Amino acid sequence: MRKISIYITSVFFILCSTNINAVTDVVITIPKTGTNLIIKCIKLIKEVHVETGTVDWTHHWQDGGDAETVGWTHHWKAGKNDKFSLGPTDLKVKYIEKNAQKIILIIRDPRDLVCALARVTGGSTSSKKLNNIIQLPGKYLSKAACNHPFLRTYGSFNSIYKEYLQWSQYPFVYIARFEKLVGPQGGGSLEEQVQEILTIANHIDKPLTYDEACSVANKLFGGTTTFKQGKLQDWKNKFSVKNIKKFNALNEGLLEYLGYE
Repeated sequence: MRKISIYITSVFFILCSTNINAVTDVVITIPKTGTNLIIKCIKLIKEVHVETGTVDWTHHWQDGGDAETVGWTHHWKAGKNDKFSLGPTDLKVKYIEKNAQKIILIIRDPRDLVCALARVTGGSTSSKKLNNIIQLPGKYLSKAACNHPFLRTYGSFNSIYKEYLQWSQYPFVYIARFEKLVGPQGGGSLEEQVQEILTIANHIDKPLTYDEACSVANKLFGGTTTFKQGKLQDWKNKFSVKNIKKFNALNEGLLEYLGYE
């Protein structure tokens, strides 16, 4: 049976070991877009396949460590010659292809991401705080990811998402949506949630029946370490007219590109 380890990151992660003997699957996320949601989903899928022993994570990937232990840092370089990036590089792609990995991304409405970053970096969701995040997203992403300096280089959500989604060109990548995966408890649809779970399970070669996917859906919402709210379109309750104008001016075309307008 194929073993699956999940390398989790709140933006990216560093893979130092070149001696990985198991086939691994990789979750790549932007902070506060549903990292723990997608991790929990995969864990529950694996539990259906009676693989609870291989789903765990630590805060650091150990060079030469056990391939069944998940390594989690807040930056990703595929070896010392690689560079920090949200999107793919030649070395990252070669590393993934060498190890026959599957990639899962997750995207979330960037306006809801603004609100989530506001809550996790001080709690206030005032119009002023939201405006600051809209103007300096890299600064707040860095705060949400242990102050990694690389993230501070991003000056707009446009640049963040468009680099990140360069992964979509590769056949080993599936892009999940927070809005589909969160389900009715977060304001979404149960049918969309179940279909998203089925698709993710197929992507990592752990297919489920419809009833099994429904069982995963029933356990999925909430209960993770960083869970705060998990609601869809929270931005509609938080954004002022000034926030909306500022976001649209600095991120022209992004919502249409991501399919949110």
